[in-house]
Amino acid sequence: MKNKTEIAKQRIVKLLLVLTLSFLALAGGAFTERAFAQGALAVLTYSMALPTGDLADYTDEFSYRGFSFDYRFFVRDQLSVGFGLGWQNFSEKESGTFNQGTITATGTQVRYATGYPFMATGYLYTGESGGLRLYGGLQAGLYYVVKRFDFGIYSFYETSSNSE
Repeated sequence: MKNKTEIAKQRIVKLLLVLTLSFLALAGGAFTERAFAQGALAVLTYSMALPTGDLADYTDEFSYRGFSFDYRFFVRDQLSVGFGLGWQNFSEKESGTFNQGTITATGTQVRYATGYPFMATGYLYTGESGGLRLYGGLQAGLYYVVKRFDFGIYSFYETSSNSE
């Protein structure tokens, strides 16, 4: 069962997503002349990921469940700025006997970790528009993670972000 804090945090993540999409709609009007003169780029990507670091200690299974969306405004022919949003889900299932402190329990546990990146982006491009173009970029922002641990009929939640 989710507590009020977890529900509030999930609502904040949804609100950030709505605000970002609203900004995109409004910014389209403000930057219409520049965006259409120079161009814009929307990218939807299917993502696969391997957990590393602390996340690999929580769930070490490879994830085939993810996607990302980037939107880039070209401020010059060789430079774009924009934002990126995404979703990546990791899970791991184990059955057996588990010990935690003085408690021993037998059953099936499932661990989930879902990440939501909210990034500002900048990319530099080589070559001429319309031809083969190599590019490189940077992203910086917030990565919000929700961890859920299921054991039998019980669920436990933990949230974190790189801003905490």
